[in-house]
Amino acid sequence: MALIKLNNQSLTSITADGLPSSIPSSKLDTIDVTKLGSGAVIQTVQKRQTSSTTVNSTSLTYTGLFITITPKSASSRILLIAKHGLSFSTHNGAGRGGGSAWYRGTTRLGDNQGLQVYDAHSGGHRRYTTTIIDSDTPNTTSATDYRIYFKTYNTGASMKTNESVCEMIAHELVI
Repeated sequence: MALIKLNNQSLTSITADGLPSSIPSSKLDTIDVTKLGSGAVIQTVQKRQTSSTTVNSTSLTYTGLFITITPKSASSRILLIAKHGLSFSTHNGAGRGGGSAWYRGTTRLGDNQGLQVYDAHSGGHRRYTTTIIDSDTPNTTSATDYRIYFKTYNTGASMKTNESVCEMIAHELVI
């Protein structure tokens, strides 16, 4: 019989019959975040979405792009990242550009614009690949939707989202 010492604690014997063949999922769902360091990732949710929306408004408009995460801890932070394509076209000689913001449900996160693009060239059609990053502390363990809103900067300009696949990631982090 082998003797193993871990931190001055003795483990005298283990048989193959004594080990579980699987770990119950109820044990995996229990995370003691006090044992994790600040910034540790508790979970990651990823979503790919391919729908397409055109925005013709100078007000932030919901585009149908969203990701849902159910936080394991009410005191964690959610780091949101989205990468997608979009295109601008103009009418009546207006410059083109637009902005975006992350929302928790219908509540805007912060005062920043996650994306700001402006092109003074009037006329035509331009494509961009963009990344939008933001974070939130939702203070809940209920399923939470995070949505992306867009707007154009000029009347007469339009923006089309998802010229390519939109990839969204929500990381739950210990704070």
